Amino acid sequence: MSCRRIEKDLEAYLDGEVTEAVAEAIREHLARCRSCEALLAELQGVGTALETWKAPDPSPGLRARIGARLAEEGARENHEPVPPEVRAREFEEDRRTATQAEKDGLTEAGRAGAVTVEESRDRFR
Repeated sequence: MSCRRIEKDLEAYLDGEVTEAVAEAIREHLARCRSCEALLAELQGVGTALETWKAPDPSPGLRARIGARLAEEGARENHEPVPPEVRAREFEEDRRTATQAEKDGLTEAGRAGAVTVEESRDRFR
């Protein structure tokens, strides 16, 4: 087997996904090729590192933000009232969009796609 072929098959070899004939050919090649033997050792090291790696726990703040967002989405799906702090945040986001449209000098036609402050206020009354 050539080094190019070995490189393609090494991961499958490590995972036991090659036939016995292919595995034997790989072992024979590895016995005489230091470059492919080094690649095998590198792949084994990566595999070991991945097996022992543990993802860090999310911060309490992230958990709280995700929980709040899921609660908001659930409230909307169930047509429950949106909490005032959520309405205020959305109002502020809409206000920033309208203010930016004014700063950008959009024409009336161009502003048609942007939410105006008045429209935003009407939405939350």
